[in-house]
Amino acid sequence: MKKYVKLLMSVIGACVMLTLGRQYVFAEHWEKVEDKWCYLQESQEPVTGWKNLDGRWFYFYEDGTMAKSTWIGASYVGAGGAREANTVVDGKDIGADGKTQDLFLGDAKFIAHRGLSSNQPENTRDAFQWAGLNGFWGVECDVWITADGQYAILHDQSLQRVFGVNENVTDITMAEAQAHRLAEGGIETFSDVTMLSLDEYLSIVEDFPSLHPVIELKMDCTQEQLTEIMGMVEAHGLTKRAYVISFLKENLELLRSLYPDLSIQLLTGAMDDANLEWCIANNANISAIDGALTPETVKKYKDKGIHVAAWTIDDKSRALELIYDYGVEYVTTNTRLFE
Repeated sequence: MKKYVKLLMSVIGACVMLTLGRQYVFAEHWEKVEDKWCYLQESQEPVTGWKNLDGRWFYFYEDGTMAKSTWIGASYVGAGGAREANTVVDGKDIGADGKTQDLFLGDAKFIAHRGLSSNQPENTRDAFQWAGLNGFWGVECDVWITADGQYAILHDQSLQRVFGVNENVTDITMAEAQAHRLAEGGIETFSDVTMLSLDEYLSIVEDFPSLHPVIELKMDCTQEQLTEIMGMVEAHGLTKRAYVISFLKENLELLRSLYPDLSIQLLTGAMDDANLEWCIANNANISAIDGALTPETVKKYKDKGIHVAAWTIDDKSRALELIYDYGVEYVTTNTRLFE
């Protein structure tokens, strides 16, 4: 009997060791490769980009190797690879957790609201160019359809606030709209400030290889109009970069039926179950007003594979809270929050 008990214990021990071995092989772990450290995922693929490990941020290059003793954007990683905090490096103040002085981006994407509208008049050539020159991921514009079927860039339907003219852009031709000059005046401009067309906006975005057009449709569009808009986007080589957004679900539903791979995003003031189900059904992402967001609702949407954006965020500390505590992936802002 003792012989059989001993044999049984040996088998059990072998099984335990095999199980532990498998856990070790397939668990995330550090690994040194040719004197450089990598961090392997469960799939055994190396991590790239920023990674939070036990409360400390590390950066891994495209080949999977850890960065050290260098600047990565606005953050500095020390000799041990961890991001520095509460210190001064090269004369630059780095705050608590490395993100209170300069916004630490991580994987968050920043979208310039109506262009960089804190520096230049909104929805103008200068605002869009400044967004590109200042390193934004995306630049948002607003599109109306003029009386002659052209696509004009303006936030309000009326020209009153921006151009000082008591007319609606939908009631006049594109030529009549572009005859007006900006009433507010520019802070610092590259050009004469007139209303842009969608084609002109796309031409500006095209000049910046990493800039994404974020196109808000302000009114109901027909299938013919949506096809024409997307034809312009394609003509500028921006189809893969484009995001089309709207409060109007009908626009987005029609776009999804016409362009299965297009990135679309619902603008909303409510992160409720109805919008969640709609996003799932239409393979759409969501962009919510700040007050509608909670960590729980953001997680609920993200658990269903839906990307979450917040608008309009002009406070740096609030942006950090939304990114790190809520998990928001896109931040629409009027100002340049990052360094």
